[in-house]
Amino acid sequence: MNHRGPPGDAWKRHIIRQLKRRDQRQHAMFQDLIRVCTEHTQFVLFFKKLSFAFSAFFLIYSARLLRPARRAAHRAPATKLSPCRCVASQIM
Repeated sequence: MNHRGPPGDAWKRHIIRQLKRRDQRQHAMFQDLIRVCTEHTQFVLFFKKLSFAFSAFFLIYSARLLRPARRAAHRAPATKLSPCRCVASQIM
């Protein structure tokens, strides 16, 4: 006999084979949908990061604009990257 287990378990193996075949067919049918959903998720995450960067940029520069003018004269020259470049470099 060509049984891999007890003879009474043949029906279980048959059902498992059928379920595996069904899963493979359905997986193949939905591959395009899975790819589109994945790309959409990546697109949304990119724009979420971009939105955060613009929010941070706005907060940094609006805070600078609201400082009193007398403090601006005593500031040392900026030698670091501007906040815009720092935030933009964190996006990618």
